[in-house]
Amino acid sequence: MCGFVGVPQELIWFELVFWRMSNMPIYGVAKECGIWAAMNMARHLIGFQKFVFSSGVLLLCTALAKIVSAFGSAQILQLNDPVFSVSFKTLFVVVAVFELVIAFICFLGRNLILQLSLLAWIATNFLIYRLCLGWVKYKGPCPCLGSFTGVLHISAITAESVLSKILIYILVGSYSGLLACGIFSMAKKSSKKIADKNVKQFP
Repeated sequence: MCGFVGVPQELIWFELVFWRMSNMPIYGVAKECGIWAAMNMARHLIGFQKFVFSSGVLLLCTALAKIVSAFGSAQILQLNDPVFSVSFKTLFVVVAVFELVIAFICFLGRNLILQLSLLAWIATNFLIYRLCLGWVKYKGPCPCLGSFTGVLHISAITAESVLSKILIYILVGSYSGLLACGIFSMAKKSSKKIADKNVKQFP
């Protein structure tokens, strides 16, 4: 990593944030994109890191709701899911495990692209599941929280609305983050070429 002597405080901030994700030298980025563009990238990255953390919190909450429902005594647990033809109890447990794993990766992971990819993967699967419910002409609301809506004393329609908003939030945010990371990676390649060129000019 380049030294920080004579470097503006804003660029040091950018270096510390972006180095974590892609090991990109600071001076190449500043020369290629400009200081303000580099700072803008840093702000976007910090925003996506906050998004990842908040998505992890949401997945943790929905996972715990599924686990509570799975070990309850509601009649829905004995019914088969209309898409996978397994009991809702089994489905709740399996999905909750995936949500917990991804949530903890969001909390503890250090690879932003991996975190965004996992969020995009699980959100896409939830979207496909909802489309399949419509395909098989399932009439009720999405049974994503099981009987936990009764514990919270909220209607199934309200829960459906909240879960739909959560799905849109994670889906749009994760794919937007992956797109931004792709743009940043292009900047990384350009900055590396500039850094290599400077090294050759000043051995």
